[in-house]
Amino acid sequence: RDIGVTGVQTCALPICFFVLPRGGKSDSEAAMVLPLPVTDQYLFEMGDPLVRLNWKTGEIKTNHFDPSPRLLSQGKAIFYLTEQTGTNTSCEFGRLDPETMTLNPLFKVNPLSGNAKQDLGIFLAVDSSAQRVAVMDKVNDQFNLLICSKQGLDQKIALGSEGEFGTPGNLVWAPDGRRVYAAYHRVKGESAQYGLAEIPLDGSAVRLVPILDLPAKAMKSRDVTESIFYFQIAVSPNGRKAAVASTYLTDFIEDAQLRQEACGLYLVDLSHAARKITRVPVPVPVFSH
Repeated sequence: RDIGVTGVQTCALPICFFVLPRGGKSDSEAAMVLPLPVTDQYLFEMGDPLVRLNWKTGEIKTNHFDPSPRLLSQGKAIFYLTEQTGTNTSCEFGRLDPETMTLNPLFKVNPLSGNAKQDLGIFLAVDSSAQRVAVMDKVNDQFNLLICSKQGLDQKIALGSEGEFGTPGNLVWAPDGRRVYAAYHRVKGESAQYGLAEIPLDGSAVRLVPILDLPAKAMKSRDVTESIFYFQIAVSPNGRKAAVASTYLTDFIEDAQLRQEACGLYLVDLSHAARKITRVPVPVPVFSH
């Protein structure tokens, strides 16, 4: 895999390119569209093996984990979540030591007991105190947001089926800790809708904020469920704005004119009662397959 890094002082060029080793059994396209965990010296690529790039020196190191951890960088810390599957699915949450590439557990929890089939989502979110972690699961075709801590499973918020809620994407914890935001994609009638879900933790109703509506027939025949990986939200530190770019999502659109109209940076005013949305036009990238 090729990685381009900008702003590296040791490089003579504005962009430095590094070639990372291919992964093994966990290698997937998703590993490269998830946010890459970074520190002031290292960049990590998830998968098996876990790859660490020293983007100042170009040194590459790998380490194998079973199961492979999901990673999230937040501030100066890199958090991980591992999943042990079987009759009961259990999760371990902790911090990755970027120097030694070792996992330091903070707590372990069984999100679900029993024999129901459970699929944990690939995305996770950590609150500002690093005491709670949010992750999606899917049980019997129903999506749930799980809030876990060292006390165990604190909350399980039912979101509904794929037809009702959609397919959830990346998660972001609100700075005030009172809600979790999730990107979502769902097919609603003749529309392929992408948006932002506000999930309060106090039991209030979930609010879906549509951001982009595309004609379903205009989408390419490839698996559009994977398109949610290309529609990832971010929230400002004060919690007043959310942002998402549709730049690479446009690769799923057949029509060139519609692709241009949809491509942009979308800003959502979370302090506005109607969640006012502003689109900043962005040139459509050139894709190669």
